[in-house]
Amino acid sequence: MEKKLDLIVTRLENVCKRLEALEQKMGMKSGGGIMSGTTKKGPVEGYEEMVLGPVNKLKELSDKIGGDVQTCFDFMQKSFLAEKEFIEKAIKIQKPKDEDLQKMVNPIFEHVGKASNFKEKSRRSQYWNEISSIADGLSVVSWFLYEKPLSTLKELAGGGTFWANKIIKDEKEGDQNRFQWAKQYNAVMLGLQGYVKEYHITGFKWKK
Repeated sequence: MEKKLDLIVTRLENVCKRLEALEQKMGMKSGGGIMSGTTKKGPVEGYEEMVLGPVNKLKELSDKIGGDVQTCFDFMQKSFLAEKEFIEKAIKIQKPKDEDLQKMVNPIFEHVGKASNFKEKSRRSQYWNEISSIADGLSVVSWFLYEKPLSTLKELAGGGTFWANKIIKDEKEGDQNRFQWAKQYNAVMLGLQGYVKEYHITGFKWKK
């Protein structure tokens, strides 16, 4: 009887091993769910989801506030959209010479400059903090120029998140539109950092 039980246990163990091997081959967890990360999205799709997704939500909040916030955010959105187009082209080519690279990135930094100029003209705006968040933080779009983009990106984001955090502190019990706007602004910065960490942690991935 004892030998029969041992034989049954052995057979069950063998069956379990075969099932585990099959689950791993099919990319399944033992609980029946799909393993996370089985299909990693490409860098363009990843940018759309992790960066432009939060940017689109910030647009809704900017439109809700309107005025100077809406105007300045337009520069921010256009800069991020231009960066997406840059990524689409750049991942298909080898890193170009500096002169050609400059031409590729001009559409991105054109809007960075416009945001900075708008800030200089808006010192009396009631939305100075929001405008400063955008203008002082938009340099984050230059992350792809650095050998260590993630650490540099975190430093570049500091100028904008300083103002966003000030809004969060000042408007916690006040204007909820501004409060939610600032929280979403920080979500954009975190989304970009997450994207760079996922796809370009050791530097921008040009075609080899």
